Amino acid sequence: MVVVLATSSSDGSKTMMAKPLFSFIIEPENMFKFVATFVALVACVSAAPSRQLLQLDDVLSIEYSMDENAVLTATLSGSTGGWVGAGANSNCTMAGADLVIGWVNDDGEAIVQDYHGQDEENGLPILDDSQDAVLIDGSGDESSTVITFSKAPNPEDSGDFLAELGSPVFLLFAHNTVDPVLGNELSGDDYHGASRGCVDLSNGKIIKF
Repeated sequence: MVVVLATSSSDGSKTMMAKPLFSFIIEPENMFKFVATFVALVACVSAAPSRQLLQLDDVLSIEYSMDENAVLTATLSGSTGGWVGAGANSNCTMAGADLVIGWVNDDGEAIVQDYHGQDEENGLPILDDSQDAVLIDGSGDESSTVITFSKAPNPEDSGDFLAELGSPVFLLFAHNTVDPVLGNELSGDDYHGASRGCVDLSNGKIIKF
């Protein structure tokens, strides 16, 4: 199995092809299961822990690394004063997805929270009972938000995404221009609208929808 990680390049259309960062081969006898962290970059578990960068759209990027214990460290950087988020799923929808969302409130406090998608495709994300995303650093103002966090795999958390090498994995992303209305978690007034998309990690294609 050949795994390719990529960065994106826009051609002005809603679908963008990504430029490969690197690729490597996983032999069938080395296939194994594990619980993926929020972006489910399952291919990185056996790779070197150097940080990789994905430009997700004109607003949001993610820089990440994953260590030998599958602990993800990631930085979400957005040219927006609101919340930023990313997640993982077996398809390009929020239904059942593993999600992490972060923002900086009016008091300058950075917040990161672990969510999962409802069974229906467009339902409001549900706050996980087990909060496995740990804030490392965060900063922001009216025009930017930067959130750095770590997330370890938790097999006991039903909200975490379980993936098997060779199965489809999509990186989801979304953002908003404002912080959550409630101040401490998402509500129905915090819908991202068209500011969303996904990356098909099997081919690096970035899809805006």
